Order: sequence, then C-alpha cells, then structure tokens
Amino acid sequence: ILIFEEWKKEIKETIVNIRDRIWIKKEDLDIFELHWDLSISEQKAIIERTSDRNSIIVSTNIAEESITIPYIDLVIDKWNHKVWSINEYWIKRLDSERVSKANFKQRGWRAGRVKDWIAVRTNNTDYEDLLDFPTPPIEKQTLEREILALLSTWIDVNDKMAEYKLNWRQLFMNKPSKKLVDLSYQRLTKLWAIDELWITDLWRGLLKYPLSVFNSRILIESIDRWCSWDIIYMVSILESSWFLAHDWSWKNWIWKRNSGDSDLLKQIELFKIL
Repeated sequence: ILIFEEWKKEIKETIVNIRDRIWIKKEDLDIFELHWDLSISEQKAIIERTSDRNSIIVSTNIAEESITIPYIDLVIDKWNHKVWSINEYWIKRLDSERVSKANFKQRGWRAGRVKDWIAVRTNNTDYEDLLDFPTPPIEKQTLEREILALLSTWIDVNDKMAEYKLNWRQLFMNKPSKKLVDLSYQRLTKLWAIDELWITDLWRGLLKYPLSVFNSRILIESIDRWCSWDIIYMVSILESSWFLAHDWSWKNWIWKRNSGDSDLLKQIELFKIL
C-alpha cells in the first residue's frame, strides 16, 4: 500500500495509527516513511525492496513524480499536497491545497505500470471540482529577475499590462499572478534596482551574477563594505543548500564547535571546512 500524506509530521502520525490498529503482526509488516529528508540511498532501498512481507509506504508527494514502485497494489490519496507560495509580506511558505486531476492520475499510476492496482481517495471533494492541471509555478512566485531583464531591454511589463488592459494575461503562455507581478516591482524598488523613472545603475550588477536579485544585492553591498570574503559563503548557502545532508547529520557533527546558535553560521563554518 502507498499512502500519500502532506507533511512529514502527518507521516509519522499515520504510521503510529497504522501500528495501533492494523491486524497484521508487526513482524509480518514493513512500514516505511518516504520524504525528501531521506538520503537518495534510503529512498532507493524502499522503492527497490525485495522482501515478500506486506509493506506500507507513507509518503509526501515525492512519490508522485517519476517513480514506479513495482510491489504496490493499492494507492490511498487524500487529494492534498503542499506547495510553495509567497504572501503579501514577501515570506515564502508551504501551504496545503487540493491536487489537480493530473496529480491524482500521476499518483495512481505509481503502481499501475507493472500490474493491476487500485487507487482510493479519502476526500469528500467532487472529482469534477478539481483543476485539470496543477497551477504553473509562474502563478505562485515573484518575478524580480525576469522583470529586471525585460526592463533592461526597454520592455515594461506594467506598461504592456496596461496596454492590454483586461486581456493582459494573453501576453504570457503561462499566466503570472497580477498580485505577484506588483509585488515583484515593489521588491525591486526596495532593493533600489528601479525608481520612479526606470532602472537604476544597480541593474547590471544584479543580473551579472547567477543568483537571485536579493543575493546579488547582498554580494554587491559586501564588495562596497570590504566583507565579501565572508558574505560569499553566506550567499552560496542562501542560494542553494545542495551540500547539506537531508538528514541534518551535519548539525550533530558541528554542534560542539564555537559557531553560535545560528544555523547559517554553522553552515558557513562547515562550508569553509569543506
């Protein structure tokens, strides 16, 4: 059985409930949790399991994409998943929302490529009320770098939107959120990348580095303040945490070193050691 849950916390609660209620003896049942915090080798071991015992996998939507689990007979889906969104305070957060019809089909087919299977939903939402496809990422994220690049070629998205008025969305293959477009302009103003007239002299520097405009702004400021030797580590970490283990074992290893209580300072110290 493959069960989809939204959060790692819910996965653990579901596993406890299963062990308390299921009639199969514990020694005859394997229960796995599957999520991004597991290492690649741990994920692979679950998917390629060779045991003949009954198995239950409780997973986030990591199991939805590009994974076939050959020994699964039943998929249980709550029709919810977590997605990144940005609120009006520019804070990126994980929210819960209904899956689309395409998501539901993808989840069901995690088992169906190799043998017959059953997909069950545990949600009262009508299937026809689901969106046909998931909302494109461009409708959930701000577009500072893209807008700045367009402005540098004398294309103002706001002007184009005003020109097309109510039909401004036909400008785009995937339709961005008007609220997030406005928020992107506000953020660029806060960074001094644009003003009331046009783009400022900062725009070349912000687009010069293969970074988000925020981390580019930090790096540019550090050069002016003669502290880029330390800040470049911080910017690398903020841009991508690829060098850290999913299971956070690095924290235990570096915990006793004198790097303060900040996770970021600990990561910088580890980055320098590596």
